[in-house]
Amino acid sequence: MKVSESREKSKRGWADGARAVGTVDRGWLGGQGRATRAIDYSDIPPLDKAFFKKATVAWPPVKKQLTIRLDADVLEWLKGQGRGYQTRINRILRVVMESQSPGPAHR
Repeated sequence: MKVSESREKSKRGWADGARAVGTVDRGWLGGQGRATRAIDYSDIPPLDKAFFKKATVAWPPVKKQLTIRLDADVLEWLKGQGRGYQTRINRILRVVMESQSPGPAHR
């Protein structure tokens, strides 16, 4: 191996130029060139089909734009809390929504 090839590979942080599966490179911590070590997966249960059946993408939920009319004093209070009053409205409504028992969907 030429010196230039060796330097190029070491820039990527891997002595042999390839990332080993199941290892963590500690060399990025201040360039101290620490050796890689194996990751211990023994405490992680295997994922079965039942897990993926229940799995959903839950966050962040899709936002929809709307127009809402609020009492002037309520809006003043929300804006008076600092930046992000729309996010604050959403969080307040989410807390109320999640505290309610699930019922039939109304449209």
